[in-house]
Amino acid sequence: MLSLESIFTLKCCAGRANLLILRKTTMETLIRTSQRLINTVQMTTFRYLYNQINWDDRLIMIKGARGVGKTTMLRQHIKAVFGPSGSALYASCDNLWFSSNRIIDLADWHYNHGGTHLLTQRLIGTSPTWKKWSMKLCTN
Repeated sequence: MLSLESIFTLKCCAGRANLLILRKTTMETLIRTSQRLINTVQMTTFRYLYNQINWDDRLIMIKGARGVGKTTMLRQHIKAVFGPSGSALYASCDNLWFSSNRIIDLADWHYNHGGTHLLTQRLIGTSPTWKKWSMKLCTN
């Protein structure tokens, strides 16, 4: 027969295991979502701004109203330049993964797994320290 303490210990251990599985699954989901969004973007029409951007800059910020094509431009750029190599990653900061992780965590993970480019959406406003993180990403 299990004591109350044993049951509590089992629940705590199971909770930690579930949390680790959830974090891993969420990161995998983030990457699969990126791949799906890049693979399915249309490449027939490009916004006028696409060719005016210096894509070699270390930090590019594009702002504008919803629905004007900012996200589509980012996805088109990844598909056109990097293809399915995995060296570029697209992530929306609205993703559930960012509820318990920071953009710098994603950048670090991506870099340590061979990534060279990280393109994000809705970085501003997701954290009061976004400016600090963006500067850290540009200087490293």
